[in-house]
Amino acid sequence: MAYQSRNNHRFHSKPTFEQSLVRLLGHRPGSIQRRRALARLMEAMADSGQIWTGDRCDSALYDQVLQQTWTHFCHHPEDYLRGGVIKTFNRRLVTLLQVA
Repeated sequence: MAYQSRNNHRFHSKPTFEQSLVRLLGHRPGSIQRRRALARLMEAMADSGQIWTGDRCDSALYDQVLQQTWTHFCHHPEDYLRGGVIKTFNRRLVTLLQVA
């Protein structure tokens, strides 16, 4: 009976949001690769449950500001490199809600 060590298997963990963002930024702006990477990253962020939900604010206002934050994220992803992608996203979201 042959024994196969775990070292012979490759275990792939999901990339972090920061790793995904760095890969995204490696693609030329406007390229299909960048748009696909952006869509995958946005979907992963939305599905993570880590985006602040705005529990105590008007839902229409929250939805509007959330959309503004996503738009900013799409146009300026490099702004989210420092301090963690989700943390920076949430900080921008909360700040926009406070000034709205």
